[in-house]
Amino acid sequence: MRIDVLTRGIWQTTSTILEVGGSCLVIDPAYFPRELDAIAARVAELGRAEACVFTHGHWDHVMGHTALDAPVWLSATLEASIAGGDPRAAKYLDDAREFDSRWYIPRAHGHRWPTRRRGLADGETLALGGEPLRVLHLPGHSPDGLGLVAGDTLLVGDYLSPCEIP
Repeated sequence: MRIDVLTRGIWQTTSTILEVGGSCLVIDPAYFPRELDAIAARVAELGRAEACVFTHGHWDHVMGHTALDAPVWLSATLEASIAGGDPRAAKYLDDAREFDSRWYIPRAHGHRWPTRRRGLADGETLALGGEPLRVLHLPGHSPDGLGLVAGDTLLVGDYLSPCEIP
């Protein structure tokens, strides 16, 4: 298992590429177009994106899904919010739209939720290249928080950031 962690230009948050045998998961791909291009290029070097994972629905973690031709895995809570038209899910996109507008950030595919998404249940087991991944629902930082356990690695988005309050 290979783990590449890419630090973003703002807020020091990360996008993570988990690769096993040429199969890649891209966790929280974001944010600026040049960063998304670099993520897509790195995935192409390693193999192909099997899925994109959102650790939670905050706008700075979800806008990069259009850079990858892959389904999106997210918490069952976030999936229900998107599918049900929850105002929180709409606000996440509105916040991204506002930030991009303020800073003149081009978003070729607009501000939208992915159509190919899979809500993951707490405790569910998935696989990447034959390696098991365990899903954890982690409400706290955000009510739709999600973590993945891959081997001895815990992938949790903002939960361990020194700049965020968990």
